Amino acid sequence: EVIHDETPIDIYETYILERAQKENPLKFEAVFRGQKNRDEMIGLFLALLELMRQKLIRLEQEKSFGTLYIFALTKEAAQIAVAHTVSSEISELPSQINKSKRDEAEKQS
Repeated sequence: EVIHDETPIDIYETYILERAQKENPLKFEAVFRGQKNRDEMIGLFLALLELMRQKLIRLEQEKSFGTLYIFALTKEAAQIAVAHTVSSEISELPSQINKSKRDEAEKQS
């Protein structure tokens, strides 16, 4: 059985950033613990890369093959911080804005 994960990347970004803010530091392997399928793990990994690119987290490793730690680089609420990487004028995740627009369009039809 093939399972496709349709979860928007910003949802994964918010999840990781919230955990990193709470646990600071968050162990890399803890992000993937309990995930049900490979698609979710890929989504989480891509979200980690995106959060690093956006300079919302940093990863550190004390020695080769040692534990990787994720540190939050912002104290701003995770959902708002992720939304602000798209535009400083929005405070809602892009996936939520798009969902609201689709729901409104369906109501009008």
